[in-house]
Amino acid sequence: MRDKTWRTLGIAVFILSFCAANVYASGEVVVPVSKATNSGKDFSVRAFFKFSPIVAGEAIDSESFFDTPEIGSFKSRDYDDIFDPGYGGGLEVAYRHNNWVSGIFGVAYEHFDGENFSAGQFMFPLGTPLPARAEVEDWDVVSIYTGAKIHLTGKKTEKGWDPYCRFDIGGIYLSDSDIKIKVRADLPGGEVIEDRYKEEFLDSSFEFMCDVGIGLEYKFGNFGVFGEAKYQYHTSPDSKRVMGLDLDPEGLSTVPIIAGLSYYF
Repeated sequence: MRDKTWRTLGIAVFILSFCAANVYASGEVVVPVSKATNSGKDFSVRAFFKFSPIVAGEAIDSESFFDTPEIGSFKSRDYDDIFDPGYGGGLEVAYRHNNWVSGIFGVAYEHFDGENFSAGQFMFPLGTPLPARAEVEDWDVVSIYTGAKIHLTGKKTEKGWDPYCRFDIGGIYLSDSDIKIKVRADLPGGEVIEDRYKEEFLDSSFEFMCDVGIGLEYKFGNFGVFGEAKYQYHTSPDSKRVMGLDLDPEGLSTVPIIAGLSYYF
């Protein structure tokens, strides 16, 4: 898990370095503002919708859970095995500090629907291993962050395209989520063996988050429309002990796809 965290930070540093190299490739940091600039419209409010496919992270580690003859086995599961992609939206306030850099403060909300999945096998008192299925409850997350945009053209035009790189750091609140485990077997003669378990799975917690990405905005007067693609990571959520054993979840990585509208004033 520690190696994945360092790898994530390494990716972020690489992308930011690439953006910075493009910005300063000409060797000029200050670009004169033309008559077409909107120098009086440096503040903006941004509203957006986001869709977040899950790309990495193990939610259930079977090695730290159980695989014993007395109880049964539980399969390792990644986050994308037990949750659908997230969806939600957010608001940001931005300030264009100069031609090249804008500061950002934002709040975002995402909802992840829980899935029904095969969970492995459980042993009944008769000594018969029976297949089990599990279902994880929905998961809600709220992130609060600050960041910066690096404008690649260095122009503050009132109308036209504005490509940029961005990065953010902040905190993310993760709601709790229970797991339901169902064991069922149809025996000869029509007899049914069934048992159900409900345990607390993920505990609510507040974690560190960071993201890095690219975006493109088209401005027209006081308004703008934009799209972004980011890589987002947050540290491991707290988990409860399921049947007395730890699930040991890792941090979660997503690739949010964002579309939104800006208003400049």
